[in-house]
Order: sequence, then structure tokens, then C-alpha cells
Amino acid sequence: MKALWAALTESVRAALGLLRTPAFYLLLLAAVGAWVAAYQQKRVYTVVVGGLEDDAYVAGFHDKEKTPAFPYRWTEGLSTVVFPGIGNEPVELSLVTSGSRPDLPPPVITVTARGLDFPIQTQPQLHTDTLSLPRGNLLEDDLTVRIEAPTFNVERTTQSRGRDLGVTVLSVSVAPAGYGLRPLVAPPPGAVLSMVVALALFCLSICAATRRRELALGVGALLAGAATVLTVAARPELGLLAPQLPALGLWCLGLAVAGRGVLASLLTDGTAGARYAVAAGAAAFVLAFALRYGGLTYPQFRTSDLVLNIHNVEAVLGGDWVFTEPLTDGTPGP
Repeated sequence: MKALWAALTESVRAALGLLRTPAFYLLLLAAVGAWVAAYQQKRVYTVVVGGLEDDAYVAGFHDKEKTPAFPYRWTEGLSTVVFPGIGNEPVELSLVTSGSRPDLPPPVITVTARGLDFPIQTQPQLHTDTLSLPRGNLLEDDLTVRIEAPTFNVERTTQSRGRDLGVTVLSVSVAPAGYGLRPLVAPPPGAVLSMVVALALFCLSICAATRRRELALGVGALLAGAATVLTVAARPELGLLAPQLPALGLWCLGLAVAGRGVLASLLTDGTAGARYAVAAGAAAFVLAFALRYGGLTYPQFRTSDLVLNIHNVEAVLGGDWVFTEPLTDGTPGP
């Protein structure tokens, strides 16, 4: 027990020592600067409503449906599409909708974004409407698009109840008002703060696990670089994950201290090989936890766990039936 307590204390001291290192704070400042610069890269972001990966971005819609040409969803009375953490800048908002209804004219819907209301007359055929949005509230991390539509009720053929249907939506896109350096993109403060806190906690975790400050700073630099790349290439996905990162970092720090302590209390011969095994084992434990737990808390975790590893999930999500066992008439499955 004394060996365990001594190992735990030494890991805590190593983490506290990193907090007294100026290079640690220079790393955090450099990371913030890199992220702010990365946010100046302007891109078009599109949510394909009814597609395989829209669930984390939409609310208030009916289930996915599709035609041979495209997927879609029906809105309810009030539906929302969220673009998380994309940055604050003037944008062009485009919606592809259809207001076709049996025996009824296409309705007028109201689209609300950044505090502005836009009445839109829908069309019976697919139609794209583009709206200009000014820069929004600098303290808001996400761009939320609300679609309010009058509903009608149609009886389902397979169930005894009806659905309140609004209009069909195929996609919602956000494009920059300009692709030059101006206007500048204001990074989402909540997302950036979460990333900074998480980066600090991950560095402390590596330091507690390995007791090597240089390694912790090196891993931190790699993580900051990875976040910079994601800010450019996968900004909405990073915006989804960012709120989870501080909690993940706290877990990693606690497990790094505990894992190092347990391994050090088991391998007590003090040789270089034993010390290396303890450090590598604790670091590997923290990394495995971060990857697995981070994947489970990510709102789109199924895109990594399900789509890549389970056969036929794409077909099921697309609306097809897949029978994994033979049918009663002998038809083999799947």
C-alpha cells in the first residue's frame, strides 16, 4: 500500500511540475493562435436531411425516407437544423424543400436564423431558397436554423394513427458570404475554450502517466496540430465533439494517475526496463480509454463503429429491411 501511495503522489507531483513549466502555457497560446487562423479557412457546410449522418444535426423531423434519387425528411410543426461550431461570419443559407401536398397548395414556411425571420413560399416541386445572414452573436457557438411550417395530417397505411406533416426538406447548406480574408471569422468561444481545457488536461495526463514533461509537451503539440487540421477539414464534427472533451480529459488525468500508481506498485524492481514498462502501460491505458470513451460520447459515433463494422447498417438506415435469418418460406438470409 505504501508503494501505491508513493507512486500516486509522484504522478501528481509530475503533473503539478508541468503546470510550473512556461513551455506548457506557450503551447496553449500557440494552439489557440493556430485554431483562430484555421477558422479563417472558409468552406461550405451541408446537412443532407435524411442522409446517413444527419441525426446529430436535426431535431423535430419525422423519420428518414428516400426516393431512388435522394433521401429526405418531413418536417413537423417546428424543426431545427444545427451547424455546430462553424464560426461566426456572414453566410448564405440555402434550403432545398418541397411543399407538395395532396389536394392542398404549397404552404408558406418561416425560416429563423440568427434572430431573423424569413417567410418562404414553398413550391410543389423541389426548389432552392437562398437567404443572406449577417454575422450573429459572438457568444453563440452554433448556427441554428428553425423551420416552422403549417402541418396537415395523413393516415398511415401501415398504422392506425396519422402524422402531422409540414414540408419535405432535402438539404440545408451554409456558404460564406465571401471567400477572402475579410470578413474575419470569429471562432466559437465555447468550442475553443473546451479545446484549450482539454489540451491542457491531456498534456497533464501524459505527464502523470510517463513523468516526462518533454513527452507531454510533444504529445500536446501533436494534438493541437490534429485539432487544427480538423478545424479546417471537419469543423462541424469537431464542434459536436468539443463540449465532451473537458470531461474526457478529466477522466484521462484521473486514470493516468491511478494507472501509473497501480503499475508502479506492481513493478517495484526499479530497473530501466521496469520504469519504461510502467510508463508505456499507463500511457497506453489512457490512450485506449480516450479513444473508446471519446468515440462513445461523440454524437456521430455510429459513423465509426457501425458503418465500418456492421454489415447492412447503411441499408437499414436508408429505409430498407434486412432479415438476418432465413424467412419462414425458406428464403435464405440476409
